[in-house]
Order: sequence, then C-alpha cells, then structure tokens
Amino acid sequence: MFDVVTPVHKAYQWLLEREVKRRPMPEHMGIIMDGNRRLAERLGLKPWDGHRMGAKKGGGGPGLVL
Repeated sequence: MFDVVTPVHKAYQWLLEREVKRRPMPEHMGIIMDGNRRLAERLGLKPWDGHRMGAKKGGGGPGLVL
C-alpha cells in the first residue's frame, strides 16, 4: 500500500487537528480493536487466535498520546 498525501488530505488533517485542539482533553477513551476475527480467518486460524494476536499487539494503553 502506498502512503499518498495529497493537498486535500493535508487540509483535512489540519481541520481535524484544529477541531480536536479546541476542545478539552478527554479524561478517558475507549479503543475498539476490530478485525481480529477476520484476520484469523484469512490466516486460516481460529477466531480466538486472532483475538490473542490483537491483544498481543495492543492499542497503546495508558500513556497513549494522540
């Protein structure tokens, strides 16, 4: 996959960052780790193996900075 950044992408990112920075920082957040079952299926594994892989990879956790 190519990482293509067009002027439209840059403008959209700028608008999103501006909007996020205008609001108070949240005290907590949730992370939905989606796609683990589908990944396991593609690899020919059981769904719970995909969940284990996702848990091992993690999503940042405490101290995650956006």
